[in-house]
Amino acid sequence: MLKNFKILIISAVFLVSGELSALNSSSYLIANTAVKLFDFDKAYPHFEKNKHDLNYANSDKHLLTLVHLNLMSEAAELAKNILVSNNSNQEAWMVYLSNAKMKNNKKIFVEFEKKFKPQS
Repeated sequence: MLKNFKILIISAVFLVSGELSALNSSSYLIANTAVKLFDFDKAYPHFEKNKHDLNYANSDKHLLTLVHLNLMSEAAELAKNILVSNNSNQEAWMVYLSNAKMKNNKKIFVEFEKKFKPQS
């Protein structure tokens, strides 16, 4: 009886985890298709749902979605996270610097200039 109960519990765990990964992949597909069709309103909730699972390519699409929806504070935060892993991402720098310009934050421009100023 205990053996059957263990098998039942293990089976239930596999069934539930299979459904969860299916939800993540369907959200991924919906978000990517929406971005390709320029339907950023539809893509946004799917990116937000899987915010912690985004890889590099999806981060760029999420950034694009945030910019198109004019959510610049969120976009700047995402851009900052992207720059931690890839300091030469041009799109992330554009968003980060644009947000700094809108908020009159000159410190970020000084940081950018130190990193990318050619040495003479």
